[in-house]
Amino acid sequence: MTYKTLFTTTDTLNTENHGALQVEVEADSLGMATIRFGNSFTLRINEFNIDELRSILYDVSRRAAIQRTAEEGV
Repeated sequence: MTYKTLFTTTDTLNTENHGALQVEVEADSLGMATIRFGNSFTLRINEFNIDELRSILYDVSRRAAIQRTAEEGV
């Protein structure tokens, strides 16, 4: 199979330790995603690991929301 970029999406995250950080995600024809965190770090992972990363991030987000609502007394 020939390598081809299928799509790319970019967003900027405001981080505590790096300020504004550009995050770029590129999906390719080999079933992989390349995730670039500015110029400092790149991940190239398959579909299974994309879902694993999504699950980890969702779990952390859910726990942060629970903590925030508990602190706000909601």
